[in-house]
Amino acid sequence: MYQISTLLTIAETPDEALEAICSLRPDTRSTLMTIEMDAKGQPAWLIVNGAWPDNQSQIIKGTRYALENFPISKVWINHPEQASLFGNVETDPRMDPYTRAVNQQFGIKAAAYLPLRVGNQWVGMIALSWSEPQIFTESDEQLFDAITAQSAIVVNNRLLLEQTTKRAEREVLINTINQRIQSATSVETALQTAAREIGHLLKARQAVVEIGTISGNGQ
Repeated sequence: MYQISTLLTIAETPDEALEAICSLRPDTRSTLMTIEMDAKGQPAWLIVNGAWPDNQSQIIKGTRYALENFPISKVWINHPEQASLFGNVETDPRMDPYTRAVNQQFGIKAAAYLPLRVGNQWVGMIALSWSEPQIFTESDEQLFDAITAQSAIVVNNRLLLEQTTKRAEREVLINTINQRIQSATSVETALQTAAREIGHLLKARQAVVEIGTISGNGQ
């Protein structure tokens, strides 16, 4: 517990936090998914944010999964203070047929779900998996529960830092584009600059600017 807590504390990114958690057991794979809420403030979607090891070809960042398709999610959503451990996903009666089929597709024989919630605010969920069945003892359950609580805080802080950094980088880019457009000597040059810079920002192969008038209300 001390070793893993230390690794979590020094983790600078969510992926490094996943790597620390994977040191719990040999051959552990992990996926971090953030939670998107519905209009009623209830967990509705899981969005893949990262994975460890990062060479898992079936893990695509940004993939969205509707929680309603995974009845097993009710187990960890209703008990956010503890990890949900499944030593054998093929025989565990809590595992619904759809989730069991998905696990079989990816060669998963055992799984653990670590709900990430800080206070009343959902952060996400970490899914751990193994290619062979596992035996979880009472001590394992206590360890996973402790790691779940600490992981929620660490991952939340790292995600907030990433969001702040990306927002700052985006604002710098926007300000740079504005300055270049304002320094243009003609409308045509300004449009060319806008198309070029926005194209670079969006990584587009081609950018086209169309000029026209807006009809209606005398405009």
